[in-house]
Amino acid sequence: MATNDTAYTLADYVSLLKRRRRILLTVFPAAVLISIFYAYWLPTLYESSATILIEASSVSDKMVMTTVAIDSDAQINAVRRGALSNENLRVLVQKLDPYPDSPEMSVDDKISLVRSSVSLLRVSPTDFKPDVNGAAFTISYQNPDRARAKAVMQQLAELFLDYNRKARERAADETYRFLSEKAKAVDAEVRAA
Repeated sequence: MATNDTAYTLADYVSLLKRRRRILLTVFPAAVLISIFYAYWLPTLYESSATILIEASSVSDKMVMTTVAIDSDAQINAVRRGALSNENLRVLVQKLDPYPDSPEMSVDDKISLVRSSVSLLRVSPTDFKPDVNGAAFTISYQNPDRARAKAVMQQLAELFLDYNRKARERAADETYRFLSEKAKAVDAEVRAA
């Protein structure tokens, strides 16, 4: 087995290019033209997005020790499932019709398409760059129509915020009930003593 330890010079490379110029002059321009045609042939998609900050609980852990540890990923997934429920998306699709150019699609098909056109990405709240430990997330929605992308994204952001607000209200009510029960129990112990 012989090895070729020949050092190539600039003249060798120029000679190679001259010998292969037909290939270079046909393949490279063809690839560029195909790429340009493909870029113009693809349908235009507009993306609208909103960034939502995840706030920590306002009740101190020293005051009320939580028994359930919920990380922010689980919180985001729960909000996503609730906000993108069939019921919420059905109202959105019936109100805005994000795909009016597809009248043959059923409402359920449009719901699935909206859901697949939505993406969530954890980001840093300071520079909005992707960050798996970020305390914010960006919701994005893509649609072929710019105005519809914006309108649907506004509704989606409202759905996310409303669902999160309702979930926080439920948690606050549960905390209030828990603290009220504990206060009554302590009050009863003090009175009994």
